[in-house]
Amino acid sequence: MPRKQSTAARKARAYVRATEDAKYTETLRDFTTTPTTDAPPPDGFRIFDTEAAGRRLAAALRRADMVEFAEDLEATLDYEEPEDQPFDSGIAYDNERKLISGATLALAEVAARPGVLFLAEAAADLLENCYPDFTADAVRGMELPLQHLPRCRPATAAKEARRAIRALAAATDVPHGGDHEWHACKTLLDQALLHAHKAATGNDRDQARSIEPVPLLEARAELRQHPTDHHPAPLHIPETATATRCTGCGEIRISPPGQHTDPWHGHQDEQLRLYPAD
Repeated sequence: MPRKQSTAARKARAYVRATEDAKYTETLRDFTTTPTTDAPPPDGFRIFDTEAAGRRLAAALRRADMVEFAEDLEATLDYEEPEDQPFDSGIAYDNERKLISGATLALAEVAARPGVLFLAEAAADLLENCYPDFTADAVRGMELPLQHLPRCRPATAAKEARRAIRALAAATDVPHGGDHEWHACKTLLDQALLHAHKAATGNDRDQARSIEPVPLLEARAELRQHPTDHHPAPLHIPETATATRCTGCGEIRISPPGQHTDPWHGHQDEQLRLYPAD
């Protein structure tokens, strides 16, 4: 056995060990990333280059100043199996999980801050180049490197990145079982890829601030549960008051009856201004 096996060989061996009646030669052909001839691949044939996509993701993480995560991902891709030890399918699964973790961290950055659409592109590239049959086995039961879903900006790209993370989280929660669970996990991975593509092509800038009316009953309940500096608890809201919400930050403010001043005057105008699309 060669000292450093290709990513395709490691995945093929892990898949054969975990799948009944699977043959190594046929599985390796499915995982192979480079055609054996110069002829174009036949219709319906997908080429998966997970290792190259992983290195592109590591480069994108480094560009976004996420150097520690980039180095960890590169170390995973540079791993060489010891020559004197038998093949360990668990290592192949761990490597796949680290790639998915890297894509998750990239999407979380897209959800949290503007100007990093290249991270969404790299995450979508990685998910598109993961062999779905193998990934659906590897990710189930893994822990994503996020304790909570990232706070989401109003921008379209940010929302789609958060949806992609939710789909990945749901895929990891699928239990190991029969074909039904396996197909369910693959479907969720496809959803994550779809949302990652939308994040890569969506608007990456926050929306302009606008003020919209809020039902008084809803405003009362929210302010009592989450008081603000502008309306600290306890708060009595008269029936004739008017409640409005800022679509930029989600804050609610009350206009008492007979008060003609603008409760939103000067409200974070610098932070919530409209940015032109790139």
